[in-house]
Amino acid sequence: MLYIPQESKVQEGLRLGCYTQQLLETISRRRSNVEDVVLQDMVQCSLPSESFDGVVSVETIEHVDDPEGFVAQIARVLKRLGWFYLITPNGAYIPNANPDHRMHYKPVDLKDW
Repeated sequence: MLYIPQESKVQEGLRLGCYTQQLLETISRRRSNVEDVVLQDMVQCSLPSESFDGVVSVETIEHVDDPEGFVAQIARVLKRLGWFYLITPNGAYIPNANPDHRMHYKPVDLKDW
């Protein structure tokens, strides 16, 4: 079993960071297009440059201490003309009440990235 450190009661309660062999086998069985699961800190990732057609990040960036580094690494691993699909709580409307969220971004905050 691989554990990524859980730093808060919220993370512990939601079992965030807990990846078991059973979970990885379930992903492989249910998603025939998944060839591998790589668990790394995206800011310090070792994935090859220009190796992905697309990247999906669902409610992740609000948890990241270095969002600029996170986005820079995603740009590095994307192929030319690759796409990046980012979802994050809208800071213009949703208050940042989650202790695990570093920031809630407004659309203008993300525009120049």
